[in-house]
Amino acid sequence: MTTHEWKESDDDGSIVFYRANHHAGRWSLFRRPKDESGWTPLDPPTAPELRLLLDVLQRKYQRRKVPHAHVIQVEKWLAEAESTDSEFSAG
Repeated sequence: MTTHEWKESDDDGSIVFYRANHHAGRWSLFRRPKDESGWTPLDPPTAPELRLLLDVLQRKYQRRKVPHAHVIQVEKWLAEAESTDSEFSAG
């Protein structure tokens, strides 16, 4: 299992931690505000959350820390999420 962790600032300026696990060809994403102790699963994650993961993976890929297949897999997942979002906004 591969785990990636990073932190971002939320809209109100508070810090949010993210964790992405890749195991057996599947991704699972979690989020945790700084002042909480438990991880909340993101199921399904939104397109902006997937963009954050893709950014982390692309930077790690440039440093040869992540296989290119992981980047491709998340790019496809993001494209699916964006097409689903556009279907809901059009309908």
